[in-house]
Amino acid sequence: MKLFLLVSISLSTLAVTISHPIALVFIILAQTSTVCLASFLIHQTSWFSFVIFLIFFGGIMVLFVYISSLASNENFAVSFKSTLYTTTTLAGMTLVVINMNTPISQSNELNFLNFTLKMYSTQMTPITALTMLYLLLSLFVVVEIIKQYQAPLRASS
Repeated sequence: MKLFLLVSISLSTLAVTISHPIALVFIILAQTSTVCLASFLIHQTSWFSFVIFLIFFGGIMVLFVYISSLASNENFAVSFKSTLYTTTTLAGMTLVVINMNTPISQSNELNFLNFTLKMYSTQMTPITALTMLYLLLSLFVVVEIIKQYQAPLRASS
């Protein structure tokens, strides 16, 4: 579990320092895979992590097509400042993760199974409905942006 935490922290640190959009999409994909593997180890069932992976992967595929049409000719360059920042942060976080006394799976604060069950309870119904409405509104906005003549993902005519 410490390994997944370390990989997740390192990918999050890399995501902050990278400025190229396509590299950022690949980092998000790696972060999604790491979170799904950690979820599989915590829940001991593969269906939840598999569904999460499919949802995120579908969204990332759409994001990849959109971003690659926006930044098709952008060069990928690594700056020394971001590399130094990333290495310093990763070294510090590695020491923190290695010196942890209790694994995350045994801590009482992060009981993920109870959180998953509470997420769809009757008290959380308004928040779940608002999230669905927000996603539907986002879908409509994206469709309207694509319909414009100058949009990056316009239909070929």
